[in-house]
Amino acid sequence: MNYLPNTKIFENNDIEIYSNKDFSKDFLERLSNFFSKKKKSTLEFFKISSFIKVRINLFDNRTSYYNFSTQYINISSYSQGNCCAGMINYIYNESDLQDFAKARFSYRKYCS
Repeated sequence: MNYLPNTKIFENNDIEIYSNKDFSKDFLERLSNFFSKKKKSTLEFFKISSFIKVRINLFDNRTSYYNFSTQYINISSYSQGNCCAGMINYIYNESDLQDFAKARFSYRKYCS
């Protein structure tokens, strides 16, 4: 068993996001914008013109996150995210999502 979230909740030319939970359109657009800005600076830094579409897995429970990740790498018990198996993996909690709306101003610089 690979423990990955199995529902694709977002996709564009750069990323595809998988989760077992639905997220608001606003959250997904802001995450996409943030990634696009980071992609541009990454391409410039490494002096490359493109890279493959990135899969982002948003885990809603620590057990699945831990069980998936430890198939590929050693992680600490307090790990919140990693890059392994060619994917970005992140464990979130509900308060992160509730605070996201409150933090809109501070994220605007990166996600607007």
